[in-house]
Amino acid sequence: MRQILCFGDSNTYGLIPGTANRYNWGTRWTSILDEKLQFYGYRVAEEGLCGRTTMFADAYRPGRSGIDMLPAILETVSYTHLTLPTKRIV
Repeated sequence: MRQILCFGDSNTYGLIPGTANRYNWGTRWTSILDEKLQFYGYRVAEEGLCGRTTMFADAYRPGRSGIDMLPAILETVSYTHLTLPTKRIV
């Protein structure tokens, strides 16, 4: 089974606005995507972190810059359970 990595911020994490809670499985967009793509042989791996930005460092919370963290996450998951697609899926 191939996997799709959803790497993002609080939207990917599924944070409920105004709370410190997370939406349940089946409500988060990543879980809905996962359920729809399982039929096609894909699984969605969630990698959401509240406060993550694309490339800007957070002086108060280190490790939130996506551009700095993504290579390590790709290296970690690619050797354990993530299979990167060889062609573009439309």
